[in-house]
Amino acid sequence: MNAGRRALAFLLSLACGLVAGDAEAHPIDNAYLDIDVRGAHVTVSVTFSLDVFSKYGHATDVLFREIGPVDANLDALEAHLLAGVTFVGFPGGGEDGGRLALTVTGREVDLATNRVTFELSGRFDRAPRDLEITYDVFRAQSPNHVGLAVIRAGGEEHQHNFREGDRTWRGVVASTGGAAGEPFWATAFEFVKLGIHHILTGYDHLLFVLALLLVTRTFGELLRVITAFTVAHSVTLALSTLGLVRLSPSIAEPAIALTIAYVGLENVMSRTTRHRWLLAGLFGLVHGFGFAGVLQEMNLTTRGLATSLFAFNVGVEIGQLAVVAALFPLLILLARRRERLHRWVARLGSVAVAAMGVVWFVARIA
Repeated sequence: MNAGRRALAFLLSLACGLVAGDAEAHPIDNAYLDIDVRGAHVTVSVTFSLDVFSKYGHATDVLFREIGPVDANLDALEAHLLAGVTFVGFPGGGEDGGRLALTVTGREVDLATNRVTFELSGRFDRAPRDLEITYDVFRAQSPNHVGLAVIRAGGEEHQHNFREGDRTWRGVVASTGGAAGEPFWATAFEFVKLGIHHILTGYDHLLFVLALLLVTRTFGELLRVITAFTVAHSVTLALSTLGLVRLSPSIAEPAIALTIAYVGLENVMSRTTRHRWLLAGLFGLVHGFGFAGVLQEMNLTTRGLATSLFAFNVGVEIGQLAVVAALFPLLILLARRRERLHRWVARLGSVAVAAMGVVWFVARIA
């Protein structure tokens, strides 16, 4: 197989993978944990999308959208949660740790946001110095499930992403008496990883970038387009996360889908891409609100927010640049060696992108 055909095969397989993604475009595999440790007392708030019921076979969306949540299904998720979240406290001095007995103190279903939140609490016999938290929920059903946690303890705030290969967090939770808590780099690294994960599993953002690349022919044009998109989404990501500007997900998500459909159609109908960087910048402002959603869900406090925001954006850019670095050389190679084939790939790929944008738009307003 020659280079041109290899490039074509890779691009088509990527496009098929993206188009075959869920209509929600972002995975529902994120849970949000807010953990508060005060002496011996621990409270935990865990929020899931109600779509986990259909994804993991507990129930169907129809049950929730038409007749409301069924207690038996919530009971099943509650039992799964209690079995998958464990806390072990270590008093210090080499003593063995003790496991915390958690109980569910409340649960709330919000059909407007399609989410359910469980409140858990427990008390150790003695206030722990070190705490080990393991989050192993839905591991058997989906290795991609991620628990995004904020842990407040000992006057410090920690962030951790519980994911495959990193299901346990351990740290000092007793008051440090002013000593340094979690190091800057540890928090930053967690959010860099979160940013990379978010962009690489955000099929709508990836499809938008692919649509931009399909008709980009020079490195200079690529630089202008990607820079405009990056600057724009970084601005609204920051403003939205800091609470200075807000756009409801019910508006932002359908709008993102429309940007994808529009760019796909413009690729087919327009004969020039001279001003494409302006379009990338304008639509990048919309995509920034989508990026901000994951940080808003984590309910981060102002302490360390700047670090978390900056590191998350760095992760997004790393993931985005990795995609561009993988695709753009292949497209250029195809254009130089098989010009006619490249035109067909760009045209058919753009039609597929536009169609997927319309599908997502309809799904998000339904």
